[in-house]
Amino acid sequence: MSRLEALIAKYRETIAAPWSTGIAAPQRVIFVIYSPLDELRLRARLEEFAIATKEAKHSWKHIDLTTSFSSWMMSQEYRDAYFQRPEKLMRDKHGDITAFADHLTSYLRAEAEGSADEDTVFALSGLGSLFGLSHVS
Repeated sequence: MSRLEALIAKYRETIAAPWSTGIAAPQRVIFVIYSPLDELRLRARLEEFAIATKEAKHSWKHIDLTTSFSSWMMSQEYRDAYFQRPEKLMRDKHGDITAFADHLTSYLRAEAEGSADEDTVFALSGLGSLFGLSHVS
């Protein structure tokens, strides 16, 4: 069994376990940790995670954040100035680009409120593209 097959099997086992109704949403987070060498293979087999989720009677919502920063940056009025002087982008004490982090939070909240219920699994991919821009937590 390959690393990726083992990861899918472990996810299938984890997602099939009954969800406790008394647990807050932030306590129901599952991180699927894998080798960066498996990134493309995992993306190609993401549908297997969706199938496992649906078999466990949960809804599936995939959100790819790979291009979220570039899309946000292109919508900025002063983007040319930011490219010339990136230090003009306001950062918080953690080093996150404040306006982008706020935008991402609002976007994810709207996705959750608009198309999900308590049984929906949100699969976020492309989190590596946020490195140096925003914290995943």
